[in-house]
Amino acid sequence: MFGRTTIGLMVWMLLVVTPGSAETSQELTAFVVMNAQTGRVLLQRSAHQKLYPASTTKVALLAYVLSTPSIDLNQKIVVPAEAVKAVLDAEKSRDNFSKYPAYILEARGSSAGLKNGEVIFLKDALYGAMLPSGNDAANTLAYYWGNGSIEACIDQINRFAESLGCTNTRFLNPHGLHHPQHATTAYDLAIITKYGMQMPLFRKIVGTTTYTKERTNKQPAVTWQQTNKLLLPGPYYYDRATGVKTGSHARAQNCLIATGETSDRSLIVVLLHCPDRKQMFVGAKKLLQRFLNEEKTRRVIVENGPLQLKREIEGQMTPLSLFSEREAAVSFYPSEEPSIRALVEWKDLKFPVEQGHEVGVLRIFADDTEVDRIPLLASEHRDTTWHQRFLASQKFLKNHRGGVLALSLCAGLLIAIVFFMRARNHGRRW
Repeated sequence: MFGRTTIGLMVWMLLVVTPGSAETSQELTAFVVMNAQTGRVLLQRSAHQKLYPASTTKVALLAYVLSTPSIDLNQKIVVPAEAVKAVLDAEKSRDNFSKYPAYILEARGSSAGLKNGEVIFLKDALYGAMLPSGNDAANTLAYYWGNGSIEACIDQINRFAESLGCTNTRFLNPHGLHHPQHATTAYDLAIITKYGMQMPLFRKIVGTTTYTKERTNKQPAVTWQQTNKLLLPGPYYYDRATGVKTGSHARAQNCLIATGETSDRSLIVVLLHCPDRKQMFVGAKKLLQRFLNEEKTRRVIVENGPLQLKREIEGQMTPLSLFSEREAAVSFYPSEEPSIRALVEWKDLKFPVEQGHEVGVLRIFADDTEVDRIPLLASEHRDTTWHQRFLASQKFLKNHRGGVLALSLCAGLLIAIVFFMRARNHGRRW
């Protein structure tokens, strides 16, 4: 049986801050840096502001499609006419975008070059949506995942995003072409990317630099190239970058979701509404470098040897001194300093207590995860005192009051009977 005492050791420091470097954030209107494993935000600016995401929308489509169990990449699909139908930009925006469905393509939008009636593999549609940012490929995927209705698929994607914790997202189409109500936030896109990066196939697709769609019934083979310049040779290349997706149109300006990792840390950077495309890649690279180059710090929580913590013992004037046979420490990145606390669990004592006897355990938590358990050992020998025995007797009588009273009544009754019998026998002799 354990008793518990909570010890607050320290309070975690503020993590969600505005950028500390004007050089890094100069052209970044809204951004977030997130730990891809824990979801913790390391740095942000306007991360919850609703903005147009452009083609970074396709990351949500990809994550939703790949969440389907037992997906077959070699499944053949036929590109429907509905997926490739396009109108002029001005025509689409007429009457506040109410004339056509939000998924209808724009004549000058990015395309994978798919043709109506073309037979392709599912993997062609997936890579076609992500690498050349094909709006036609995104519509084709949504058509099949909506059982013949692109709009039905969009409703499913919105519910999917909401289930992940995206509270400021509403998609009107699967590709990101402009619609006044099609908006999300940097934070929500990071949450969706975090989910996606847990799937090996998602990681593979968003990290691929080139992909060749083989010859089909409509077209010769074609090779697509990744648009994320962090993955390509050149001034923006970063060897620790692993994906994910770019996006742009006039109202959304330039958008990017980028990921990077080391052997023990994975990060997501989302940038929205960047006026300058080059500065967007520069900013993303610097943010990844800043945090992936960060060195861990080590904080000692419990030192080896005597402890300041002591155990109070009822009935003894002097608390029991304690010691630890080893050190306990927590390592963390400065930008992700956790809330560290300790919880003492005392064991029931059996006297005499010998030196070195384990009298409790100190449980160390970083945030809500237990990271260590330190045995608390007695530094000295202790015997039971007369005061303890007296208190123990009082406690026993208090806890067994009914039984003691009943026993006393029985004893009194027995004495009375014995006395009565003796008195009666004595009277008969006379």
